[in-house]
Amino acid sequence: MRYIIEIFLFISFISITLNGDDIKSLNKEINSTKVELNRKNNSIKPKKPPLNANRDSYITYQKALQAYYGYLIQGYKHRSEVFKWQLFSSRLLFIIVILLVFSGIYFAAVQFYAGLKNKNLDPEQLTTISISSKNIEISSPVIGIIILVLSLGFFYLYLVYVYPIKEIF
Repeated sequence: MRYIIEIFLFISFISITLNGDDIKSLNKEINSTKVELNRKNNSIKPKKPPLNANRDSYITYQKALQAYYGYLIQGYKHRSEVFKWQLFSSRLLFIIVILLVFSGIYFAAVQFYAGLKNKNLDPEQLTTISISSKNIEISSPVIGIIILVLSLGFFYLYLVYVYPIKEIF
């Protein structure tokens, strides 16, 4: 019942942003997914013995049901452990990214301070960028700005491509 309500709310939310054709295709996809899940679950679930079966058949059926539900429980436990690991690794990665970004901002501030301290800028001092197959070299009197832009660009890419959480149903 809960899943039906969630699907209904999801479809209601999507219907605000989608036109009629998109909703029809979405409903078709949801229905085909439900049918496929029911088919998969029913294909591995033990079949009930006929009414005229002997006692041993029912005992075997009960053991098969226990094994089936044990398999489902094990699968749920495994998925739960996977989600716990993903949560831990996501938090660890987030902390590492924040440390990298803050160290980039700190290094940029150090370069800004060094640039303010050294006010005698030569007009011949230009920004040069050299890129080769072995290295990248940037020389600039405003290296702090370059470091700041790279650090914030890295953080932006992390937020857009690595960190977003997407609902799967």
